This record gives sequence, C-alpha cells and structure tokens, in this order.
Amino acid sequence: MKSYAQINLNNLANNTKAIKDWVNDSEIMAIVKADAYGHGALQCSKTVIENGASSLGVATINEAMELREAGIKAPILILTHILAEDYEKAIDNDIAITVSRFEQGIEIQQASIKLKKPAKIQVKVNSGLNRNGFRPDEDTAREIIMLGTAKNIIVEGIYSHLSDVRDKDFVINQQKRFEFITMNAEHYFSFKKHISASSAILEYPELNYDIVRPGLILYGINPTDTNIKLLNLKPVMSLYSEISHIHKVPAGESIGYERSFFTNRDTMAAIVPIGYADGYPSTLSNNARVTINDKSCMVLGKVCMDQIIIDVTDVFEEKNESWKKAEVTLIGGEGKGKIKIEELANNSSLGIRELLCLRSSKRVPRIFVNS
Repeated sequence: MKSYAQINLNNLANNTKAIKDWVNDSEIMAIVKADAYGHGALQCSKTVIENGASSLGVATINEAMELREAGIKAPILILTHILAEDYEKAIDNDIAITVSRFEQGIEIQQASIKLKKPAKIQVKVNSGLNRNGFRPDEDTAREIIMLGTAKNIIVEGIYSHLSDVRDKDFVINQQKRFEFITMNAEHYFSFKKHISASSAILEYPELNYDIVRPGLILYGINPTDTNIKLLNLKPVMSLYSEISHIHKVPAGESIGYERSFFTNRDTMAAIVPIGYADGYPSTLSNNARVTINDKSCMVLGKVCMDQIIIDVTDVFEEKNESWKKAEVTLIGGEGKGKIKIEELANNSSLGIRELLCLRSSKRVPRIFVNS
C-alpha cells in the first residue's frame, strides 16, 4: 500500500457543477496551476471541462503545454509573465498570454505577425494588489484601447485580482478602478471581464462578471478568508499511508531528531513512511494528528524527510500485529477519522494553498477514483 493520495474526481465534478449553479451565467475558468494544487492537472482539467468549466488558468507556459500536448483543447490563460522567447509557442498553440504593459503587447504583436497568426491575450489591470498590470488611469486606458484595436491581436479578456476580500471598502475601491478601464474599453472592442477568485465568488456575487476563477473551492476547500458556506463542497483529496514498523518506547525517553518530544508513559511508537519530501511539512512536528481505525494518533517529534513517528498506544497492543494491515489517514477520510486540510494548514502555520502545493510531490502516487 505505502503512501498514496486519493483524488475523487466525482467530488470535483460535484464542486464544479455547484459553482456553475451559483454563478449562473458567468463562465468558469478553472484554476489548475501548480498541477491543480497538487491534485493532478490533466485529470482535473478533463473533469472540470466535462462538468461546466469553459476555460483553464495556469501559471507557466510549461503547464499550458503539458495540457495541450495531452489533448486538452479548451481555452487556456497563462496568468503570470512569460518570457518573450515563449510568445510564438503560446500563439502557435492558441494559449492566451497575460499582458501587463503596453510594450509587452507590441512584442506579442510582432511575434504574431511573424507567425501570420493572431495572438490571444488578456489584459491585466493593477486595481490594488500592486503585483503587476496596467494602473487604471487615462493613459493606460488609451494603451489598452490601442491593443484592443491592433492588427493581429485578440484581447479575449480584461481582468484583475482582489487583494483582500475581508476589506469591503477596499474591494469597492478595486471594483471602481477596474471598471474605469473596462467601461472605457467597451466602447472600442469586445472582451470578457473577470476579477473574482474563490472567496469573492462567495462573498461578492455582484463581481462575478463574465468569468469567475475558482481555485480552492473547486477542490472542496472553503477559503480561510470567508465564513460563508453556501456551496455543498466536497473534498477532492485524501492522503493515506501505512505503518512500516512499531516498537515500545519507555516513559521518559526522547523521540526523533533534536529530542523535541519526551514520552510521559510507555508508548507504542509507529513509523509511517511519509515525510517533508513527500509534502508533509516539517512544521507539523509535534503538532498534528493522523487517524487509524477512527482514533487520533499524535505525531511525535520532528517530521523527517521520509518518515513520521506516531503514538499508537491507544490503538495497538505490543503483541498485536493487526497494525500491519492498518490504514493511516493523514488528510481526508470519512466519519470520525476525517482530517480536514484546514486543520493541517492551521497547525502547520502554512496557508492552505501552500500546503496543497507541497502535496504535488511526485514520490506519492495519485489514485484517481470516481466514487
């Protein structure tokens, strides 16, 4: 058995449909960057497209090309900056490029003229996140209009990112900045606009516009910056392992590197073959639990590169060898043995997105199920 991640594509389909019902006429751009947050980009892309998503969002040209080469024909947007040397590859494969400055748009136009094929772009507006994009003023509005009416350029969309959905006043401020650009551009060319990711989809339905960009909620996770649970979301990923060894540690002895844990009783310690190289973060040292047979077992000592040590004193007796067939749940599961990824994110002091991306380790195989 060893360690494996179970990806429930039926739950992913359920979540996609639930989001589609919630956003009504808005299209879904499913965010599948970082290998679909560690869930498997190819399989997840196929599932979301089959269940209501119209396009896909990735972070790099390599992520986009992996999907194209695997036969994914749906529209794809690269959400971050790509190098000029990759413009022709993107154009040739009908991959939309994010444009954050006018000069970049001209470079893309030149590449499209060389290929004798129109370039698909989406214009990024810096409405307040201050990461990248056109600042919303009259000069940049004119530049965007020039791009939207330029030869060999197809502006498929204009979009932005909200920086903090908890700050309603700042959200409204970002909305005004964004709409200053879109309202000017609408007089000159057609495009689709979008600003809402997972949290905003739930909190500000009036901002869902033409497209929404769900990430976390696609994978059945309620964002930490919203308390609204309007959708019947189902977790997509579960993480399981097994016990490779078990032994008794007398009371008063230390366990693990740097001796960060001391037993206060005779303890049955079990070794689980998963560690930080597999995406189980070291910040969970002495601060996490797994479940076996619906019972919680605490992680003892430091998380190692390839293993963790857990306390199974209340689950197995010393001479009981049933541990050899036991399944260890680290994320997901059902009933009393369920462990939400939100719990691990809180215990590890990592954001949920960061924890999910750690789970993209290739050492842990994924098993895709439809039940």
